[in-house]
Amino acid sequence: MSDSTKGRNNDLLKFKAEILEAGIESCLPCNLSHTWLQELSRQADLMLNEDDDPDGSDCAEIAGVVIRILFYQSEQGTDLLSLSADVLLKHVQSYATELAFEEIYRKTDIKYEAATVETILKRERILHWKQ
Repeated sequence: MSDSTKGRNNDLLKFKAEILEAGIESCLPCNLSHTWLQELSRQADLMLNEDDDPDGSDCAEIAGVVIRILFYQSEQGTDLLSLSADVLLKHVQSYATELAFEEIYRKTDIKYEAATVETILKRERILHWKQ
């Protein structure tokens, strides 16, 4: 196993422990460390611009956090069995918008109402915020 593969595996294990297994609230951008906020923003950009990462190999964390939230929001999780790539990308786009809101909030005096686990991937929330 190459050093870069080992490093990537370590990153994935750290993300799993710090975010995915730490409870659903830890998936919210307002609860992310600066490091994870930046990394998830980077991965969302890669995932939404397929030309930059055509095989999606560097987007495991962003996909994982969105799927984790979707699973939580789904009563039985059965809807996730047929989750298409297009639908996943729409949710990644919504999550990326929330990441951007949080980053703006941390860098400026602009306040916003942070998303909850119930509202985080709802496009209506983003449209409402813009009004």
